[in-house]
Amino acid sequence: MTKKDIEIGFWRFNDGFWSEPLTIENTEIYETEKLIINLSTFNQDYRNLSASKKRELKRVWAETLPKLENVKYLMTTHQIDQDFFEAICKMKNLEGIYIKWGKVESLENIANLNNLKHLYFGSNPRIESIEGILNLNKLITLELENFKNCKNLNKLEKLNNLQSLSIVASIDGPRIKFENLNFLSKLNNLKVLKLDVSLKYKKIEPILELKNLEKLWIPEHLYKKYDKNNLRKNFEKLKYGNLKN
Repeated sequence: MTKKDIEIGFWRFNDGFWSEPLTIENTEIYETEKLIINLSTFNQDYRNLSASKKRELKRVWAETLPKLENVKYLMTTHQIDQDFFEAICKMKNLEGIYIKWGKVESLENIANLNNLKHLYFGSNPRIESIEGILNLNKLITLELENFKNCKNLNKLEKLNNLQSLSIVASIDGPRIKFENLNFLSKLNNLKVLKLDVSLKYKKIEPILELKNLEKLWIPEHLYKKYDKNNLRKNFEKLKYGNLKN
């Protein structure tokens, strides 16, 4: 991770990383390494289509995605369904996926993306298991939003190459619930950790074992019983976050 990745995040939208979204008719989709598929309601051309034409456009995109062998980074802006997600999982050369939100129920086939290093999965409350993600051994950054019904987030301990982990709720939703944070103690390569969670057992000692952290954000209710100055002493490399000051 670069200094900017740590300070701001890997997924940035104002430094020239992404080009403009491409339409399905544009042959550049077969050459580009970075592709934005903009089928959100903020796209007026898409918004003006009839319901049947919207469905057809999504179907054609899903049919085309596995053929885009040069694409390494993909962003979707609409609420993807299971079929669209399955099409993404056939893009074997992907190194990064940014999914704004979805109504996906199974992540099983994301395990096929052996080259994946960066994954952002926005609000998707239907997910009950992250089993597919656990096979992504090259994953460096992982951001999950509103996975409130997922029962096995503690299994993230298997992803010991992770350098950045973010688990947060939706803006107006309840916090993600954990019994404890013991799984974190095995993620000793973490440089960035952001948790918006609630704990049954309000102990943050596993976080204190993460000596490589440079950025840390946790909600105040998790650390208010601790002395903040003493907490900071555990993190010699800490530069950013709500424990820094």
